[in-house]
Amino acid sequence: MNQLLIAISLLALAACKPNNQFRGSTSTDTATSGVSGIDEKASSSKKPSGSTENKVFLDEASSGKAKLAIKSGTVSLTLSKAVGVAGTKTESISPLSIYFVLDRSTSMDSVLAALKSSVTDFARTLSSTGYDVLMGAVAFRDQVDRSQPLSKIAEFQSFIDRLDTLEEPFDINGDLPEGSLGASLQAIQKVQAEDARPNAEHIIVVVTDIVGHMGGPSFPPEIGRDCNPKSLTNALSLSKNVKFFYSVDPGAYFIPYSSASCATYATASQQFGQILNDVKASQPGTFVGQALAYPFDGKTLANQLLPIITKTLPPKTIMCTVKDIKITFPETGKLIAKSSTPDTSDGDKAVFKDILTADLVKAWLGKTLQIDVNRCCPANGKACASEVSKSTLFVLENKS
Repeated sequence: MNQLLIAISLLALAACKPNNQFRGSTSTDTATSGVSGIDEKASSSKKPSGSTENKVFLDEASSGKAKLAIKSGTVSLTLSKAVGVAGTKTESISPLSIYFVLDRSTSMDSVLAALKSSVTDFARTLSSTGYDVLMGAVAFRDQVDRSQPLSKIAEFQSFIDRLDTLEEPFDINGDLPEGSLGASLQAIQKVQAEDARPNAEHIIVVVTDIVGHMGGPSFPPEIGRDCNPKSLTNALSLSKNVKFFYSVDPGAYFIPYSSASCATYATASQQFGQILNDVKASQPGTFVGQALAYPFDGKTLANQLLPIITKTLPPKTIMCTVKDIKITFPETGKLIAKSSTPDTSDGDKAVFKDILTADLVKAWLGKTLQIDVNRCCPANGKACASEVSKSTLFVLENKS
């Protein structure tokens, strides 16, 4: 028997998406184990003595409808177990922790209201594209007075819903600026201590409308403030997996009780811009950080932060179990052949032996056919947690 290896490229008809009509061991009126076909006589016929077996590798990632040149005989299909998971729900692309650093002074009412109404959609969007997301927060005035450890979205949303900007009795917070530098430093320390997941990406998002200091009691207001960002800059420079974003008021302000270090900065955007530039200089080409639009709202999350995060964290390829395959005539949906018993002795390949018999090859020569492949993919430590289906087209042609 002659051995012939023909490489083909197939066009993906659909992106990775569940196929509700083709899951698990697909069944029709006959059993799905082994190879079966609509033409019972053809599907059960023996391969003629001396006929050719065409061994075909399906490259589903390539573009262009394949013209499969074969000789008369049976066709065996080989598929890769590797599947790209970008844009699918098959596996978390990377563990992701987001810590919000929120100014809760009275001038931030509208910002907190916007966050309350948009953070759930933001987290769900990340989860739907394959990210395992945890979220936490520190809220501050002159110092951190509210915090939420890393948690799932429902628990984080509950914390945000309870957060307010009302001043506490006997805590008049009568001075400016506010403690955003110290709060940001705490957020970095917390996200690293609370997230031990391998390869986790840590995102810090600071939201404030005033120049920041390193923290301290709110009373008396005459207390000296330290607005030197050196400690925060050093922490970011040493934290190789922390991405830093800030949404701050670009406008000027007046500080009646300012220290010399605080008077150095006319605006919060000037102060945080210096932090960003200094950290980028310490990590040339590797540090990820950016100013976000102000005032901070749902559009900032959806239109700015989300694309940055998803662009920063690249997709990867995972190895899935090839479970089922079926070949149909797409014009009518007629089932030609199917199988749920691939040969998986080759570690990264699945071979469907003689999926097309010689009689089926002859009957469908020159016609455009469709192959649907169903894979079971790992996620969250489970070997088979989700299914991914792909469809591709090919045409059988005589090999001269």
